[in-house]
Amino acid sequence: MSGWIKIHRCITDHWIYTEKRSFSKFEAWLDILVTVNFADADVIIKGKIYKVKRGQSILSMDSWANRWNWNKSKVRRFFALLEKDKMIVVKSDNKTTQLTVCNYESYQEKRHTDETQKKRDRHATDTQPTPIKEEEEQKEQKEEKSKRFKKPTFEQLKEYKPNIDAQRFLDFYDSKGWMIGKNKMTDWKAAARNWESRNNNVPSQGKLPKATLDD
Repeated sequence: MSGWIKIHRCITDHWIYTEKRSFSKFEAWLDILVTVNFADADVIIKGKIYKVKRGQSILSMDSWANRWNWNKSKVRRFFALLEKDKMIVVKSDNKTTQLTVCNYESYQEKRHTDETQKKRDRHATDTQPTPIKEEEEQKEQKEEKSKRFKKPTFEQLKEYKPNIDAQRFLDFYDSKGWMIGKNKMTDWKAAARNWESRNNNVPSQGKLPKATLDD
């Protein structure tokens, strides 16, 4: 398996990451990669200036243990394992622990120009609307409208269309599950206007006109 994924350091602020737990070895290694410095910096600890380079950290053993919910012995064993595999180098003094990620640049390697261009070309192609995508988007919009639909009250109907038999309208569409043909109704006002035009001057009692029953 090859290729890259981007993981921003702000992931460490996400609730998924900050969940209280004991880290796995993989999580601890990932935490090291996102915690070490991405640029050189000077840090003062107890009156002493430490020059912390890109790919380094001077967090103490206690700090790593607290981050991972481990004890210090487990942190030491883990660091020894990583050192044996030439993944890190650790130097300790009486104030802090200097950890250096080996080959840090390999985790931050910039993509080649041709790869970047391919990505841009692919992105440009992906953003071009296709008939299938447009169809899917229209379907999603209809479904969203359908979810938002709320049938009118008797009072709302009478206020909007005082000349129609509001109760008859409500009973009719209640019986149909507020469907128009095979589709869920999305606009009751439009349905009320159609009802009025189709049932103009039709008595409220008796059989509904065929045009209405075929809705």
